[in-house]
Amino acid sequence: MGNQVAMVIVNLPTNFLSAGTVATVERIDAILEEFNRSGPTRDELERARNKVLSRIVLSNERPMGRLYSLAGNWAYRNEYRSVTDDLNAIRDLTFEDLMQVLTEYPLAGTTTVGLGPLEGISHF
Repeated sequence: MGNQVAMVIVNLPTNFLSAGTVATVERIDAILEEFNRSGPTRDELERARNKVLSRIVLSNERPMGRLYSLAGNWAYRNEYRSVTDDLNAIRDLTFEDLMQVLTEYPLAGTTTVGLGPLEGISHF
């Protein structure tokens, strides 16, 4: 599922799966259904949290990365957020918070792109 948790934080969940066309769409549907039902494990959340924290620190070490973060926060939130603010927001996220958001906004395959024969796939 790649950067799914990282992207959910900015409301852009993404996933990628490669296999036979019918099997792929059915597998993505099954993964999303299971994730919506039970969410990540606490260990998965912790690994995702560490990955996002690392990404925040590393991206903000570069001037363009910091500028992108500043511009995004200003454009979407109309506020200044320090790197510390961003790190604390991720550190403070609890498993219960994530499950509440997942209950209110379940993940769904809203956009599906397929390459190859599409016969037998109801999504297309």
